[in-house]
Amino acid sequence: MRFSLAVALSALCLFLSGPTEAQNPEAVFLSRYVWHDPARAFGGISGIDLAPDGRAFRAISDRGNLLSGRLRREDGQIIGVDDLRIVQLRNGFGTPLRGAMQDSEGLVWDGGPNVVISFEGNHRLAMFDADGLLRRQLPLAREFLSFESNQGMEALALGPEGALYTVAEAVARDGKSTLYRFDGTRWTVAFRFAGDGEFLPVGADFGPDGALYLLERDFTGLGFRSRVRRFDLGDGTARVGDGQVLWQSRAREFDNLEGVSVWRDGAGNLRLTMVSDDNFMRFQRTELVEFVISEGLAKSRSSD
Repeated sequence: MRFSLAVALSALCLFLSGPTEAQNPEAVFLSRYVWHDPARAFGGISGIDLAPDGRAFRAISDRGNLLSGRLRREDGQIIGVDDLRIVQLRNGFGTPLRGAMQDSEGLVWDGGPNVVISFEGNHRLAMFDADGLLRRQLPLAREFLSFESNQGMEALALGPEGALYTVAEAVARDGKSTLYRFDGTRWTVAFRFAGDGEFLPVGADFGPDGALYLLERDFTGLGFRSRVRRFDLGDGTARVGDGQVLWQSRAREFDNLEGVSVWRDGAGNLRLTMVSDDNFMRFQRTELVEFVISEGLAKSRSSD
């Protein structure tokens, strides 16, 4: 989602104020890496997906650029980015995407040569290869055509069974969001869940534990707040409910977190890796933020 200059100016408070104490210890802060790169195309990162080892990645910017590379780690923490490659998304004729066609927001990557990307503005889902060339358009649910131009499919995730899941940033009038599921043939409603009128869905991923992790964002006027909810879909026969809040930040603690990837590290811990969209503003930052999930505590609370 692209923010106005007024919103970005308010976010300057974030840069000046520094971190504050987080809430909800179900996800424990591990590290923050401020990512810089001199490339003109770098910035505006709205989605990220990591390989199972937590190093190789694919990411997408909201100006139609596909990023790939490897995270360099020391003692488990991110200290750099190696082999960064940025390519511009192109249509089937090889022409770079422009204007409303390039507002790419969500991304899924299964470790192969292709990625699936969701777009706002001109709402659509499409598959691209490693060089950014369009491979095919995916069919859309009828409901997607009624999304507001800047409140479409920001959150995109690949389920353990191979289905695609997406949820719009906008919340319906009844205060609920809808998670849609695409099995390769047709779209269905996986389930609906309640919001609170403040936090809006911006990113999602399925973890190795089979749970859905939803990244949500709120802009308070003083800065961004973020939170992550966990949904246990089980076998699909039980009511999912409204999820469990694993972590919630205070305003200005982090920048504009929009993308999330969930993976398991060498010690067997689940990790949340999140990336912030700097809106191509000099006073905002591209941050890679990581948390370790306290699985035992999270599971015990979700079963209460």
